Amino acid sequence: MELAALRDRVAVLERWWRGPRDAADERLLIAIAAAAGSLPFTSRQVFAHARTVPALAAAVQDADIGSVRELGKLLRRVEGVCIDGLRLERDDVVRGGILWRIVRV
Repeated sequence: MELAALRDRVAVLERWWRGPRDAADERLLIAIAAAAGSLPFTSRQVFAHARTVPALAAAVQDADIGSVRELGKLLRRVEGVCIDGLRLERDDVVRGGILWRIVRV
């Protein structure tokens, strides 16, 4: 294979493993930002908070997230990716899991 073809293939594979899968994942990050603001949060806290915030609950459902673990995997996938002027960053690791924070860029 040519070098350019290999680079194209690597770019496709990297996009598959990192970043949002679709627009629903992007909307979920935006909904989390609206709910959490600049406060740190865990995926468990977001999942629990979705029970009382209809917009967040709808975004979780639209992104096909059915568990805290699935949400955690999505957050790891979009970590560091800029979406609509927002970037998810790992804030800390605590006993309850990873603390995330959304920053405006």
